[in-house]
Amino acid sequence: ISLGLVGSEMCIRDSAVTVLYRDFSDFCESILQESGLSKGLLFFLLYIGKHPGCTHGEVSAYLGSDNGHTTRCVNRMIEGGFVRRDASALDRRVRRLWLTPQGEKTFHRCYNLFLQWDRERFGNVPEKTKTQARLALAALLEESGCFPQLSSESP
Repeated sequence: ISLGLVGSEMCIRDSAVTVLYRDFSDFCESILQESGLSKGLLFFLLYIGKHPGCTHGEVSAYLGSDNGHTTRCVNRMIEGGFVRRDASALDRRVRRLWLTPQGEKTFHRCYNLFLQWDRERFGNVPEKTKTQARLALAALLEESGCFPQLSSESP
């Protein structure tokens, strides 16, 4: 998406997104490793934690991943003891996903990472500036139409 930006404007936007992504990833790394969870599984765990009893298809649709990738990630979380998969009481062909007690504990630690990172990295930034940045990013995503799975609701 060019966003009508050229030259240095585009470099600044790209650099800002990259720096924020890398910083958050580094910030999360030690806690995720301690929990036995990889960065690649973080958003799967968060979605299942916020939507107990969801299906593989619902996870795939929200995260924008294909069903095969979702199944592999869910299988890794099952093997790690974070998630359990049960047949639906209404339709035995449907498999529902739930966090285990270990998954619940990890979910709460990971969910709070976002708040902790925000406080540590942006605690001194005026609230008005943070609000403007959030609104601008939300508008970019919404108006682009490229990310239908994203909404004002976070994973």
